[in-house]
Amino acid sequence: AKETMITTTKNKDINIFGLNYIANLKHKAWPNYSVAEHLAWMVENLKDEDEHLLYYMDGILQAYINVFKVEVLMDGVKIEISGTGNLCSNSSNGYGFLLMKNTIKQGQWMGFCKEHLIEYYKYMGWLFPERNKLIMPNVDLENYRCMVYGFDFTILKYTGNKF
Repeated sequence: AKETMITTTKNKDINIFGLNYIANLKHKAWPNYSVAEHLAWMVENLKDEDEHLLYYMDGILQAYINVFKVEVLMDGVKIEISGTGNLCSNSSNGYGFLLMKNTIKQGQWMGFCKEHLIEYYKYMGWLFPERNKLIMPNVDLENYRCMVYGFDFTILKYTGNKF
């Protein structure tokens, strides 16, 4: 039997070797960016309390996702939900899917994806609100779709950047 393990590490507790390991996996998923660019993005954009979730199969990193807290205004009420980004996997083996499904089991989540990934995320239960329900001045909603999981709303306002 194959041994699987999911680890969670706060960004402030991960060392450069761990980040490099993740950057190499991200480079496989997004080869247009070098390992160094992926590494630089993580160093510049992730906060201390953000978390790295890693899915291992027999000791080999198979999938990665990062999670963090996001403040939004949902129907005029300020709430904190979880954000998720950078889902990637070693191959089309379903490990990324398993990691995401395990991650979003509880709570309220928000993320962004490209148009061609909508069906993939819908299959997991993510909802894709109509643009007229979203106020997101710093997100390019022409090229990225907002997705939510675990909650519904009339108007969702988010003033941060796409993640």
